[in-house]
Amino acid sequence: MSKTGVFCTLYEGVAQVNSGQGIGSVSKTVSLLRQRRRGMVSSKEEYLYCHTALLYYAQDILVKRMSDIGTEYTECQSAVCSMGVC
Repeated sequence: MSKTGVFCTLYEGVAQVNSGQGIGSVSKTVSLLRQRRRGMVSSKEEYLYCHTALLYYAQDILVKRMSDIGTEYTECQSAVCSMGVC
């Protein structure tokens, strides 16, 4: 396994997710990496690992953001109810 290629691909993918761009194209990222160094992410298993890891990461981020939104909604609802509007 090309550990460097997998690391670089995941690093770029995580940066894209964190910036709100969603999950980018793993194959495009690998193509860009290969322009500088051959053999980066060369097997199906490495591609699958990168895709799976990025999906899990994005899912985790989404769940955390949804949890934060739910907490804000609950706090807002409690504040409105305490004013006697409910």
